Amino acid sequence: MIDQRSKAFRGTPARLATILIAFAALMPDSLWATEPAPKAVIAALEAELRPTWWITGAEPQPETLNQRMLVHQTPALSVAVIADGEIEWTHAWGMADVAAKLPASSDTLFQAASISKLFAAMTALSLVEDGSLSLDGDVNDQLKRWKLPESAFSTEQPVSVRLILGHRAGLSVWGFEGYGPGAEIPDAVALLDGSGNSDPVRLFQPPGQGWRYSGGGYQILQVLMEDVSKQGFAELVRQRVLKPLKMRSSSYAQPLSAEQRKRAAVGYESLLQPVAGGAHVYPELAAAGLWTTPADLARFVIAVQQMNAGERGEPLSRERTQSMLTRGDGGHGLGPQLSDDGLRFQHGGSNAGFRCFLFGSLDGRYGAVLMTNGDGGAKLYGEVLHALARQYGWPGFDPEVKSPIRMSADALGVFAGRYQVPDIGVLTLRAGDDALIATSTFFAGETTLLPEGPTRFFDKGNRQGFEFELDQGKVIAVSIAGRIRALREVQ
Repeated sequence: MIDQRSKAFRGTPARLATILIAFAALMPDSLWATEPAPKAVIAALEAELRPTWWITGAEPQPETLNQRMLVHQTPALSVAVIADGEIEWTHAWGMADVAAKLPASSDTLFQAASISKLFAAMTALSLVEDGSLSLDGDVNDQLKRWKLPESAFSTEQPVSVRLILGHRAGLSVWGFEGYGPGAEIPDAVALLDGSGNSDPVRLFQPPGQGWRYSGGGYQILQVLMEDVSKQGFAELVRQRVLKPLKMRSSSYAQPLSAEQRKRAAVGYESLLQPVAGGAHVYPELAAAGLWTTPADLARFVIAVQQMNAGERGEPLSRERTQSMLTRGDGGHGLGPQLSDDGLRFQHGGSNAGFRCFLFGSLDGRYGAVLMTNGDGGAKLYGEVLHALARQYGWPGFDPEVKSPIRMSADALGVFAGRYQVPDIGVLTLRAGDDALIATSTFFAGETTLLPEGPTRFFDKGNRQGFEFELDQGKVIAVSIAGRIRALREVQ
């Protein structure tokens, strides 16, 4: 629900039928076998997808991949699967460009969105290893073209690269919208002071005193790395990470060249509605600017697994890799997220018209990359990931089965009110007949929160958890998805 761009399909049965017919016409059988892959696995993915969660007593019947792509309004899906240090297979389904009737292939380029941060993190840590960059020093000591303004929050502890990488620096700006055609695009430094369509990057709480995801922090990191290396960010990452890992299809070109565009997927708001004007341009390269393929991202996953096991010594040493993969606040290491069960490193990405996800097991045995070109792609790749886990026996991907409890209108009313989410917006809750109804300034429409405990609720649409905090019997805040803390406004 906190994804601002996600849109559920709304339309009449006639409209849906029209879309089904149009989409099916673009899906000849040949599109479903573009790359070699285990036939049994592909057959299972194409025939047996289920939602990643459901309510007790309402287990859904399996549907086909084609059906779920329609439900989630996502034209293309591309996957790479990793086994024992190798890319076992790649496969693509659907349309890279619906209007042009261009099928997706394993060579189709997608925006990696926030997965880009993993490459910024690895590059930064390589600069730390060679002594060019301080991991724990004040970033202002090495920034040359710009300085983070002093504030009351920075009197006790400065902002450091370590804190930025782990999203613990107390910095603002959650993410970036990108820029459409004809927009004036500010440079990397001007972005930090709020030029363009994003807010200035500033401290909103003391560094080191809590987790808060910040794309703005990675924009500071981009400028910092350019300053200390005297290189442009794209070239720096290419030399230190992309080239050593043989990621030949990956680039931070924003925008893409004419030749690269021939391989690139079109991003879609819905099945037949591309992002207006084409793919957004993201000058925030470190936070969101990478174009790539699942196979190239799989090479990155394998390299991390090998460095973690001491089987590879570059781009990072084993010791540095292990520090990168140490779980901290918010489930983050120094760049990657670490799964709650301690089995995987992972990261997702969300740009306009693109959703993607990668993970690798910490023991190095398996992993996967899933990339889509639709705003509904996160739900689709979640279902495909669960289906892959069933086929391969990967632990940690069991569906969630929710059991709502009954709660009176009076009991629900205790949680009603306005909640301020720092740097994001306002969440408003009101009591319904048997649930809380949520609206906000950062997602469209209403969503229903069902109670599953005295202070725990879940989003009926997106299964995110909401945990309310009480002080002397009064609700003071709510934690969303275990990561975002929203403070209740005083009534």
